[in-house]
Amino acid sequence: NHEDEILYYFLAQAHLKSGEFDAADRAAARGHRVEWWSDLPFVSRGAIDLYRGDSPAALENFEQAVWRTPQSGAITSLISTASFLDGSEAALARLKKLVGYKLGFSVPILSSGQLQLEMGQVDEAIASGEQAYYWEPVNSDAAILVASGKRILGYDDEAERWYTNGIEANRFDPNSYTGLAAIAQPKGDWGTAIGWGWTAMLYAPYASGPVVSLGDTYAAQGNVKQALATYQLATEIAPLDDKAYIQLGNLYLTLGLAPIVVPDYYPAATARSAPPRSGAAPAEPIDPDTLAAAAFQRGAELQVQTNEAMLGLGHFALAEGDLPGAIAQFEQAIGFDPHDGAALVALGKAYQRAGRTDEALATLQKAVVQDPGFTAARDALANLYLLQARYPEAEAVYRATLLAMPWQPNGYLGLARLLEKQGRAAEAQPLYQAAAA
Repeated sequence: NHEDEILYYFLAQAHLKSGEFDAADRAAARGHRVEWWSDLPFVSRGAIDLYRGDSPAALENFEQAVWRTPQSGAITSLISTASFLDGSEAALARLKKLVGYKLGFSVPILSSGQLQLEMGQVDEAIASGEQAYYWEPVNSDAAILVASGKRILGYDDEAERWYTNGIEANRFDPNSYTGLAAIAQPKGDWGTAIGWGWTAMLYAPYASGPVVSLGDTYAAQGNVKQALATYQLATEIAPLDDKAYIQLGNLYLTLGLAPIVVPDYYPAATARSAPPRSGAAPAEPIDPDTLAAAAFQRGAELQVQTNEAMLGLGHFALAEGDLPGAIAQFEQAIGFDPHDGAALVALGKAYQRAGRTDEALATLQKAVVQDPGFTAARDALANLYLLQARYPEAEAVYRATLLAMPWQPNGYLGLARLLEKQGRAAEAQPLYQAAAA
């Protein structure tokens, strides 16, 4: 059938996942000739631009897709690309300007809610998700957004109900199952968590996301051998997806730092391994540090609008005692994504370790402004003020955290400890109670 733009869309996606960018371009162009008003060719072209590292061109294509179809799946890509280029607030303004009155559609309001969640506006995000869901009860992403917000607020029972709503809306969406797995993990219910993880893989066998999520579950359980094998499977399912390589690197880095014994995976060649069984042939040496560096490097080669691999290389340099190298990697990560709070916090702490206090302070202050929903930025800034004995400034940061994110225990704990340190135990006690609640 040479007259179906949907087939050309899937053909372009297949070429893209195989790294055949020119062939993907040709498929998208054919789809556009078949149906010039369809959003799908622009979605494909935008995705191709992202893999080529041309975010401005990608944004233009995604805008064309959304202009044609306000319910287009390109909205999510448009939001992430605009956030990467201009920051979250500018991305939200761009979305509202682009769709205008069409915000009455479920997909635009859902995308607004997802961005609000990233910005730390949890209550607003939940309201947007609920609105999108009630307009379109078959929209599983809306139910998942509400569930994610409820989890952040600590309402796991309500989150579980919303994830179930997501499954009822679309049982083939793996994100509902991975959400349920995440709820089971803190309870120590590993059987349930792993079961939900496998269910997600069952319904999305060719997507790397559910596989990486299952690997995260194994890693949290302490089942290192299975986690490594699962991450490796993810790299085989989606060899152009950087996330699996980044998680592999993080796990290898942890193994290289921790005195952990994994006899079946780490042979006697490493200092941390158990001696070989009697009569067993010695296995080949496996150096977790070398594997961590290789995994992060591969992730850096593949990353699209994410600096996680650069961050991983920075943390690896810190573990190796190379503070200047770590600072260089973190600076590169911020150059790649200047709005990322994690990179700014990592650089601020590295500056602090290097004795560059003024730069550390300026970087952490910027992190709070650029990524207000990232609690680690506020914690790091307050801690630096404490080290400088600037107690009023530290108290102001903690109180601002309480106002911005009252559901997070960090602000209560930090402020309570500060007040206790100043001999204000009576004021600290209710804050400890609030944190525990």
